[in-house]
Amino acid sequence: MGRAMLIIVTGLLISLGYTFLGMSDQRSLLNSQSTNSATKSMAENVASTGIQFALHKFSEDSTWPGEETLTFNLENGTAEVDAVKSSNNDTLRITSTGKVDGASTDHTIVTTFDISKNQSLIPDYEGAVSSVGGDISFPNGNHKIHFNGNDASGQCKDKPGLTVHDPDMIDDYDQGDLENIQGDPKISHDKNIKNSDIMDLIELLAPEATTVSNKKDLANSDTDNPGIYTIENRVNLSNTTGAGILIVRNNAEIQIDGDLKTAGQFDFKGLVIFENETEFKATGNANIEGTILSASDIGSNLQFSGNGNFNAQYNCDAKKYADQIVDEKLDTRMFTRLSTYQ
Repeated sequence: MGRAMLIIVTGLLISLGYTFLGMSDQRSLLNSQSTNSATKSMAENVASTGIQFALHKFSEDSTWPGEETLTFNLENGTAEVDAVKSSNNDTLRITSTGKVDGASTDHTIVTTFDISKNQSLIPDYEGAVSSVGGDISFPNGNHKIHFNGNDASGQCKDKPGLTVHDPDMIDDYDQGDLENIQGDPKISHDKNIKNSDIMDLIELLAPEATTVSNKKDLANSDTDNPGIYTIENRVNLSNTTGAGILIVRNNAEIQIDGDLKTAGQFDFKGLVIFENETEFKATGNANIEGTILSASDIGSNLQFSGNGNFNAQYNCDAKKYADQIVDEKLDTRMFTRLSTYQ
């Protein structure tokens, strides 16, 4: 019997030994699978990060997609990214391959985005001067004031010299007024720009703006370096140039006088917005190239006055200076994911 028990015990140990060996092999297999799964997950994360970096790159430079492959070095690996825009510029396809340092595993993600809604916060220019709230007036018979809606750049169709938000306002301008206006037509009703949208735009841009208290605040402003500026008090801008966006504000609760007075020469390219009751007084030569918007939520008016020469010239190409500074200051890009393959 003792012999039989020895054989049984020996057989049991051998059986358990095989069991132990089997569990060890299984544990090694599980560890290997877990490592591979973690590496694959890391590669996928790297590829996803590459997609985000590519969107940021495109936001900074919409001309980037092409033959150039970008490599982003991340903490755990690298992402190699290519991007292609559709022929009509409505979609952007990004291919990102994530590679983990020290591993042969990689992961590729191909994502297509709708970029058709990547529209500027700045509304399209509808003419030389647009009244979206309140009235616009100038001294009758003062032929030194000109609104010209014929596109100065030659790149776009001509627009009205003056647009008004209420069709009944057209009759408020007599033949003498129309002698100061050029365009196609000279004056028209425009319903595309809403007063509330411009007031919202002012509130959005104001925190990013430089307050102009004297002409030195515009010293570095030109077409290569446009800016966002606000004028909230009386300021004299003589022999000054600027580009970008100029917002002339008048808050009746804070100050009484909120006019923009110019003497000498003043030139600005881009977008000029007058908010509420504001006067533009030109005693020298003032040229605004781009467009002027007059907005008011209290029904006040914009008056152009002075014995100097004032010229509001529509230029659709000058919109780029306003768009450029807004893109730099604010995140205005919209990307809608259409599809993802991996």
